[in-house]
Amino acid sequence: MRVKVGDVALDFERISVKRTLLKPGPKPELGPPKGGRSRAIAISPQMANLLRKHKVEQNELKLSLGGAYADKGFVFAKDSGDPIQMNNFGQRSFPALMKKAGVKKIRFHDLRHTSATLLMEGETHPKVVQERLGHANIAMTLDLYSHVTPTMQKSAAQLLGNALDIKVN
Repeated sequence: MRVKVGDVALDFERISVKRTLLKPGPKPELGPPKGGRSRAIAISPQMANLLRKHKVEQNELKLSLGGAYADKGFVFAKDSGDPIQMNNFGQRSFPALMKKAGVKKIRFHDLRHTSATLLMEGETHPKVVQERLGHANIAMTLDLYSHVTPTMQKSAAQLLGNALDIKVN
């Protein structure tokens, strides 16, 4: 997924996923998202604030680099303005960011698993999780990206206990 500046509506706390990077480099080629489906994703107020801060920092970088920055309209870009290649980011930049943040080392793609599991554990409807991940059908979301956690099992047991109104003497 490659987000262009026009796809981000910070005041409405939404990001539109309309395209993916087909060919990186100085003349990037964009195409439809995997599965051909565009979607709008709600973001939290905290994420909107982080993106506002990033936008300010990116504008400062553009000004400092002058003509060396070729603005291609990407929210996240290299210092040249070219889009970041995810395989390079995942292998080079992401490990350093995890170390700096002091968090457990994971693969970049594992963030999807984490996101889906946290949403499901928080009782987000699976269709919402499916939409956020961009899956064509809910079976893929449930089979691949939701992992039953002890908290989810306990919650399910409690729900059944409450529904059956089981009394323990």
